[in-house]
Amino acid sequence: MSLFLNGDFTLHSGQKSNFLIDCDALSEDELMALAAYVVPTLPGFSAVIGIPRGGMRFAEVLARYIKLDTGATLLVDDVYTTGASMFEARAQEPNAMGLVIFARSQPPWWVKPIFQM
Repeated sequence: MSLFLNGDFTLHSGQKSNFLIDCDALSEDELMALAAYVVPTLPGFSAVIGIPRGGMRFAEVLARYIKLDTGATLLVDDVYTTGASMFEARAQEPNAMGLVIFARSQPPWWVKPIFQM
């Protein structure tokens, strides 16, 4: 399984792309390393919500860093393309902050990408 695939793909957003980012290829250890890297750069959070399907595994890893007294919610996804899933989730949690592993486009101020493409 490869993280980056070359070819003709239709993304979850419906957009066409000549490459795919498949975060299912990331191991548990790699997700733990990404979490350890990014958590010190985030404000504290008391809840983590994974965006189905891509953000679920990373959210499970990030849940280890919950600080119950902060009150903030962290929305997590693997790849940000149009942001539709992230905006939909934030409609339910208006004060939430977002975190994505890869951003294919510029996310809004409240979403932090680990890697910006």
